This record gives sequence, C-alpha cells and structure tokens, in this order.
Amino acid sequence: MSVAPAQVSEFTRIVPLDKVCGGLRGGHLTAGPADLVAIAERVGLLALRDFVVTYDILPQRGGRVFRLEGHLTAQVVQACVVTLDPVDSELEAGFGQDYVLAGTQDLSQTAVEEDLALDPFGPETPEVLSPNGLDVGDLAVQTLILALDPYPHGAGAGAQDRVTISEGVEFTPANAPEEVLKMGEDSPFSVLKGLKDRLQ
Repeated sequence: MSVAPAQVSEFTRIVPLDKVCGGLRGGHLTAGPADLVAIAERVGLLALRDFVVTYDILPQRGGRVFRLEGHLTAQVVQACVVTLDPVDSELEAGFGQDYVLAGTQDLSQTAVEEDLALDPFGPETPEVLSPNGLDVGDLAVQTLILALDPYPHGAGAGAQDRVTISEGVEFTPANAPEEVLKMGEDSPFSVLKGLKDRLQ
C-alpha cells in the first residue's frame, strides 16, 4: 500500500479529510490564468488554454474506503514534432483512485487486501490519505500528462516526415540528432530509413 504524498504542486486543490469522509458530489475545479501557465510549464506544453475538472468522492465499504472518480477537459497547445508549429487540441480523460485513512482506523494493508479481495485484474491497492487531505488537482494534472499525444502532428506534417525505428522511438526533423541530420545528400531521413532497414 502506498502513501499519497503531501506536497504542493502546480495545481494543488486539497479536499480536507472531513469532507472526504463525509463524501462529496459535484466537485468542480477550474484553473486560473496563473495555474494554466504553471501546468503548461510542468507538462511541457506551448500553452494550456483551459483546464476543468469535475469529481465525486464516494465512501465505500462502510466508510473505510473512499473512491475518487474524476473527469477533466483541457484545451492544449503542443509543438508539432515535425515542424514545431503549434498544434491545438481538446482532451477529455477520466481518472479514479481508492483511498483509506491513516491513523484513524485500524486498517492495515493485509486487512485492506482481504476486504477488497484484490486480484490481478481487480482495482489497484488503495492509497493512504495524507493528513492534509486529498489533492484532487495534482491527480488531475498527472492524468493530463498521460492523456497527451506523445507525437502531435500539425495539418501540414505527413507520415513521410517521420521515421519510427522501434516502438516508442521516432525521429523527426525536430528531434533527430544534429549529426544524423547532417548525413545524407538527398534527404536527412534517407539515413534514418537506411538504419531502419538494417535493423529489421
């Protein structure tokens, strides 16, 4: 069982423990101008124009476990991996996590696992709540990071402008090493394509 860290992030929005224990429906968070700039810097965006989070906190298992269910919408601006031009997109993503109290109930890790009957395909092990409460904002930012397109492409950037060497390894004019781009007479990507052919 992991312990949810108590730390200040770019979008810290903490729900106090008393409200967590009582349950909360219809929670709503909207990032202000300063928040949008800070989140964009953390995430590596050119800009973040909108970031809205809705959430519910639901007591379960007789009030021993608290389920956070959230949903976010965001308007993001990323750099095209080919041209570096701005790429606008709208994102939606859901997130959820179970939590248990620390120090207020006799609920050890063994008891939690037995009570929830965890299995390899079941829910994740609940996190222990920080004494400060539940930081919904930071969890939403983490969800945003996972929802971003790792290879954003603008309308004028075609598939011919990038070469995938292996899963998760993709070169474009924007991210290829300088020494690689200097090689090849006709096109810098002829070198990358030749490398791909040799690796296959």
